[in-house]
Amino acid sequence: MAQSKPVATKPATGPVSLKDGKIMVRLHVKPGARASGVTGVDDEHVHLRLAAPPREGEANKEAVRVVAALLGIPKSAVWLEHGQRSRSKTVAFHQDGHTAEGVISALQSAVSDD
Repeated sequence: MAQSKPVATKPATGPVSLKDGKIMVRLHVKPGARASGVTGVDDEHVHLRLAAPPREGEANKEAVRVVAALLGIPKSAVWLEHGQRSRSKTVAFHQDGHTAEGVISALQSAVSDD
């Protein structure tokens, strides 16, 4: 019998990655909720509901505020990297002692069904 070749798989990077000394977090946001919070984490995104409307940058500011609060860092240290007008967003902050694993762990522990 012939042995089968191992199939090369691309390792899942998840919603948190490192780039040029920055930690990048990919988000999928749902603005206009009653309260802000994390509703789930999957291989592609951290899912956030936001208690801010999707107009005039209010949801963007709320996404930055929520991520900063969950990670215990100042909101002035977090910025919107991509997704100004999209529900898919990427926020970033300088690594400064944080690890991708620590960030994903903190975001997963904040998941709420409310």
